[in-house]
Amino acid sequence: MPDQSTRAMLDDVNLSILARVRERATGRARVLAALPAGWLDGKTEPPAPAALEALGKLISDAPILFLRAGIYPDTDGGLQVENLGYPFDYEMAIDAQGAVTIEKDGEPVKDASVLEAMIRTEMVLTPDTVETVMSYDGWPVVVRIGTKAGRILGFALPEEEPFEFVGVLPSEGASREFQTGHIDMRAVMLDPYTVLFAFDEGGRLNPILGEIREAWLPAPGLMARALALLDESRAAPEPVPHA
Repeated sequence: MPDQSTRAMLDDVNLSILARVRERATGRARVLAALPAGWLDGKTEPPAPAALEALGKLISDAPILFLRAGIYPDTDGGLQVENLGYPFDYEMAIDAQGAVTIEKDGEPVKDASVLEAMIRTEMVLTPDTVETVMSYDGWPVVVRIGTKAGRILGFALPEEEPFEFVGVLPSEGASREFQTGHIDMRAVMLDPYTVLFAFDEGGRLNPILGEIREAWLPAPGLMARALALLDESRAAPEPVPHA
């Protein structure tokens, strides 16, 4: 598990990733604001000014809510924010008057600050299994980590970095593009919906919300086929003892 100095480093640069999330969500809000009346079937209402204002405040105050969530228009002038999967399912409904209703796994949540606290807590993952995909000189270089959010690939980092591995949890779209050979692992890691983790063997996976350092990225050209070939000689998964 990262020590206190590592946690401080991650916290100090949180705004850099979240600023990019905020920019992406703001861009989506602009697209929705430009929808005309009748945008779906000639009878639907465009997003109301009050709904767009409430969305903008959420994006500004709590951009982590939009890390992997999609933003969609309702037919009655409202908006929907929906996240499926990691770290959990949640939905924010913004009506045409700007009132916000939040649900997590179908249960009501008091407000956005409570949801943000839940997200920050549940983004941290505990590994169930760790298997070596590739090793060099007896040290694991690529590992596969089993978690409740799915399998995460971990890539060993240089010794001067503050943690041993950077873990990669791609979005469904990036994963599909990688598996079909359309993009390499570097592009997966830079995909705006991919989540990266700081990971030390024996510890938990802590989400990285700061800058993506060049030292954490593989060289261009690391494709799924190469990892599949490495996978043929992987070690058997070993359960991770929980404290």
